[in-house]
Amino acid sequence: TDDCGNVATPVTITYTWTVDTEKPVITLLGDTEVSVCLGDDYTDAGATALDSCSGVLTPTVAGEVNTAVTGTYTLTYTVTDGCGNAANAVTRSVVVHPLPEPVISGPEVVCPASATVFSAPEGMVSYLWSVEGATISGTNTGASVMVVAGTECSSTFALNLTVTSPFGCSGITSQTVTVNVAHDFTMPEDDGLIIACASELAEPEWPEIRDACGALLTPAAPVIGTTPGCEGDVTYEYVYTDCAGHVHTWTYTYTIEVEPFASITPTTDVVACVDDIVVPTPPVVKDNCGNLL
Repeated sequence: TDDCGNVATPVTITYTWTVDTEKPVITLLGDTEVSVCLGDDYTDAGATALDSCSGVLTPTVAGEVNTAVTGTYTLTYTVTDGCGNAANAVTRSVVVHPLPEPVISGPEVVCPASATVFSAPEGMVSYLWSVEGATISGTNTGASVMVVAGTECSSTFALNLTVTSPFGCSGITSQTVTVNVAHDFTMPEDDGLIIACASELAEPEWPEIRDACGALLTPAAPVIGTTPGCEGDVTYEYVYTDCAGHVHTWTYTYTIEVEPFASITPTTDVVACVDDIVVPTPPVVKDNCGNLL
């Protein structure tokens, strides 16, 4: 009604609205389960949300991942639209895996120039071997490796191994191996011979000796004993030494036993008078070895 009392024709306006009761939907970016290695950096891929009224929303994440400690960590993503509708929470599991701790299986001492197989635990997705001071024969990417040692005794080589677990975590280890003859070698019994004369002395045939690794040992020049004037022993001593310093002596003994020389046949002479007797000339006599007596 205006100031003059004129009444307007009534007009009806109808307002219609829809109450928003639909929840937003959260979508993870990345996988629902993520594997990381101990000590690695972790950056979460995050999540996004879509609402029928509010459009794209950014969810809030609760939880944390400590890559310094192994275990399974849960991250929970939530969001609420402008009408107070809360989305169904979505979670992601982050598993922090331990680093593999490989152990090299093999001897701590090997023979010079030997070929030895060393092995690592099964179940890794990759292996990488390397060596310092020796040589790898064949592949260096398997669960085992063959290493050829050097020829120098009392030396060492370093065998290194890097493995990768099925979760992509790497572990490194190293082993120092000694190159040496670990065990002493054995010697045969001493030998000898009985001879009648010193002229029969001759250097004997020394025995073939091998060290504990099978390497042939050559003795030093023999130490020869003094030849006696008549009967007695003459020794030939051969010293064998392996590269680890094991030392043994083999002795060959000649025993000189002089045999009796031939008997002297007596001679006679007939003289007429005592004055005809003269000192006879002694016969030439040699011992059994031909030495003039």
